[in-house]
Amino acid sequence: MTLRQLFWRELKQIFLVDRQRAVFLFGASIIYALLFGTLYHSHVINDIPLLVYDQDQSKLSRQLIRAFSDSEKFRLVAEVSSQEEMEEALRNKTAVAALAIPADFSRDIKSGRSANVLLDANGANITLANPMISATQEIALGFSSQIGVSLLESIGQLPGSAQSKALPLSYRLRILDNPTLSYSNFFLLGLAMTALQQGLFLSSGAGILYELSDRRLLKRISPGRLLFGKLIPYWLCGLFAYALTLSLIVFVFHLPWRIGFGPLFAFGGAFIFAVLMLAALSANLFQDEVSFTQFSLVYSISSFIFSGYVWPQVAMINGAQYLHYLFPLSYFAAPLRNMALSGHAPQLGQHILTLFLLGALFGASAYLLLRRAAASQTVAVVSEERLAA
Repeated sequence: MTLRQLFWRELKQIFLVDRQRAVFLFGASIIYALLFGTLYHSHVINDIPLLVYDQDQSKLSRQLIRAFSDSEKFRLVAEVSSQEEMEEALRNKTAVAALAIPADFSRDIKSGRSANVLLDANGANITLANPMISATQEIALGFSSQIGVSLLESIGQLPGSAQSKALPLSYRLRILDNPTLSYSNFFLLGLAMTALQQGLFLSSGAGILYELSDRRLLKRISPGRLLFGKLIPYWLCGLFAYALTLSLIVFVFHLPWRIGFGPLFAFGGAFIFAVLMLAALSANLFQDEVSFTQFSLVYSISSFIFSGYVWPQVAMINGAQYLHYLFPLSYFAAPLRNMALSGHAPQLGQHILTLFLLGALFGASAYLLLRRAAASQTVAVVSEERLAA
């Protein structure tokens, strides 16, 4: 069987005989993009439920409460009249944060002393806790500046002088690449590429497992021709699925995109090559569908965890830092996000080369295992023919 015949035979297997492979190839990343794109559609977390325990009941305390309610980060849901009621409301999840203003709040401010305010925040979910903390710091800074200026003006300071004395340090914050701190921009691309990897892994691995079960075919076709004849169709289909997924993320969910299509497809092609060769190696190692599927699920989760996409490699313990280098996703997902958001890819060539080298290493190992499997099957077939004779 020629390489061309293998190519068309595998396309027929994907789209006509075993359509589940096509579903894995094209469906996994697109379904993930749709699910998580819809989930992160608001981009940032706003309207965090907040309750207030105001023991001071003064003009200044109401002014502080208004500053919180005017912030888009918080939504005032209730006011309570005791510490016990506040704690009960937090336990019952009536709100996830509570602002407690002490009884001597306005008196301390007017006498020139520092006033203490408590924000009780539920830290179980850091995606809620982090915006609560940053928004509270911003509101407290603005409120302190406003009150400080008012107090200085009340003793005769000119507005300009009062402003500089009340707020001697001013700073401007400029966030590059993801200025709105959008969760969609941060998460969506990596999750979709992890799903693409899983789809490639399952579909191409199923193709290799199918051939390993056909002893006659292994006898007739060289391992190298079998390997590339089967994986080239998956590489082309994977590249098309990659393009569809990126189009969905960019044009439907409006991920910023600042990189050209040439580097984009060279990078994607290298990643898909590495994943397919690893799938071929894994299929040869496990050789039954159940074990291979179990391994692919464990691998997919592990690769995302150790890729550095969410938790940076520099913050991992030493052993985990070394594991990071073993996964093709480590050289692809986070750099692809950085390319999309910033338009800069200083290490793109290095990442592409690394992915091709990993793919070559995995492919060479898969080839050796295929050749050994073919040799053992040839011996088995010859023995059967002799027995039959």
